Amino acid sequence: MAKLTRARNTTKNLFKVFLTNSTNGLALTNLNNASTNLAICLFREYDSVGTLITGAHILSITTIGTWVDPGAGNIRFKAVDVANAPGFYEIQVPDSWVALGSGDRTLTGAVFDTGSGLNLLPCPFEVDLTKFDLQADITVTLGGMPVTLLGLLANSLDFKIRQGIAYNYTGALATWTFTGIADITGRTINFVDHLTGTVLAAGSILSSGGNVQQVSLPLTSTQTAAFAANTIYEYSLQAASGGDVRELATGRMEVLAHY
Repeated sequence: MAKLTRARNTTKNLFKVFLTNSTNGLALTNLNNASTNLAICLFREYDSVGTLITGAHILSITTIGTWVDPGAGNIRFKAVDVANAPGFYEIQVPDSWVALGSGDRTLTGAVFDTGSGLNLLPCPFEVDLTKFDLQADITVTLGGMPVTLLGLLANSLDFKIRQGIAYNYTGALATWTFTGIADITGRTINFVDHLTGTVLAAGSILSSGGNVQQVSLPLTSTQTAAFAANTIYEYSLQAASGGDVRELATGRMEVLAHY
């Protein structure tokens, strides 16, 4: 069974599935939305019955990878790339199938032949409907302040980075978003070893003043190589101006060996 993941209420949803020829086990490449007896069934976790979509309710796709609303009761279907990706098909569904519903955690479906002329081995698939986008920024709260960590490099307040010349995080490894703190305009942002007080790297102010202020931490390959001395740093993110040092956040950074 094909396993996919989408955040609940995500819009413009399209899925890729692989269809197999039931006679020889190879890729099935000759289907389109108008193929006789082609059927797609969909149902969410708490649905009492499935929704069977067939015939004129299976629409074509003009451009693979570009979602166009099929409309209620319809679905879109087309081969992805017969020459380079034989057997792969794209399915586009209306937004309502991924909406929150009654706490549904899965959207299950299948592509199959209601007769026997397509030589189509039934292809079930399941989409986990998560509460959040697994690829989105993650926001947590530290001392009442929201902290947003970007991308796959950091999935909690504890960073995990690679050390060595090949790892150059010129973009922000992490971005902290603060509300309700004193203005950090004009201050120097330092990433500090919390135990020794050594400045490890300089942070950047993305925005300052007002109710919402942001700072980020870019790291060069030279800096990540230098971090090899320790595998774990207890860090402080500090905003300094003269002798006035304000600790904005604390956490851990784990340095993984370069390979």
